[in-house]
Amino acid sequence: MGSQEFHDLANVTQARIWKGVAAVTRARIDIAQTHLLREETRELRLRAQEARTRSEAYAVRAACAAERARLAAEWVARVAARPGLRA
Repeated sequence: MGSQEFHDLANVTQARIWKGVAAVTRARIDIAQTHLLREETRELRLRAQEARTRSEAYAVRAACAAERARLAAEWVARVAARPGLRA
């Protein structure tokens, strides 16, 4: 192998090495972006779950308040219906 052939081979090898380095760098960047997107997705999912839990809690509170109001109205009606007692 002559000197020029050796240098040509070295240049080709060096070019392939740098292409590999660039590919690895791109892959690392893609992996990092994927991790960020996964974390953002997880946070959004947790926020949505908390919102559902909050709205379910509000619905339960509203149902309890409605039940208390119904029971209070029933109690007032029973008291009013007792003979000799007027509300």
